[in-house]
Amino acid sequence: MAPYDPATIQPTMIKTVTWLRSLGFNTTDSGDGVINVGLGMEGALPMPHVFMVVAKDSMFHDADSLWTIVKLRFAAHISGIGVECSYSPEDQKCILALYGVTDLMFG
Repeated sequence: MAPYDPATIQPTMIKTVTWLRSLGFNTTDSGDGVINVGLGMEGALPMPHVFMVVAKDSMFHDADSLWTIVKLRFAAHISGIGVECSYSPEDQKCILALYGVTDLMFG
């Protein structure tokens, strides 16, 4: 897993990213859907998100596992949460995405 510097993560996403990394997910990008959008950052997503790189042969398993974990951890907020995976044949990258979770949801 690639190292990361919590100082480079939005303050509203540090717990979320740290939690995902503690589960073994290699996080690569995150945002709370507010700060970067408010700053006018091009390409900023208007919803909380964390992207993770996963292996092609485990992409679907990783997505299912993350969804199971998320449902257990955030049952009270599940209607606003989503998990997706995508594959780009151009660069052979598999991305797992978690939407709708921010640090405010951690007790």
